[in-house]
Amino acid sequence: MRAADGRGPESALTAQILAHFKVDDVSRLPRIVYDRAHPRMSVAALGPIVQRAAEQGDAVAMRVLERAADELVLGARSVTTRLEMRGDAFVFHLAGGAFRVVPWLAHELTRRLVEIAPRSTVQMLDAEPAVGAVWLALAEARGRAVVPQYKPVMADETQSRHG
Repeated sequence: MRAADGRGPESALTAQILAHFKVDDVSRLPRIVYDRAHPRMSVAALGPIVQRAAEQGDAVAMRVLERAADELVLGARSVTTRLEMRGDAFVFHLAGGAFRVVPWLAHELTRRLVEIAPRSTVQMLDAEPAVGAVWLALAEARGRAVVPQYKPVMADETQSRHG
């Protein structure tokens, strides 16, 4: 979209995404992407297209992947810090189909997450996240659930850290 309206550089992604959605005009993409009747899987299928373009040297595609990794790492850092687990040994689980269809993202997160918590490891989640919720509920019912307590961050603490 940025290339089409002059806010960004040209990218091989433009032609590939238009072909994926079988349209010939970039202006039709927002309606397709945000249309509830359009299957989400067809949008999710863009992951491998973006990775392939990045591997072929497309700077826009590479930046899309880097921004995705940045956002995921920010979230992981926030939770790890608030749970005071940065020095603990634990597993970061990568959950979701994006990590299977965009291997670069899984590899990059594996590299970056150990910088947040050096004693941590990273693994792909083998089961659906709902299985973990059921497991936790069963453990709680048996009185054996171990759930770290989230430390609330007060507004004045946030300001003093950032400013």
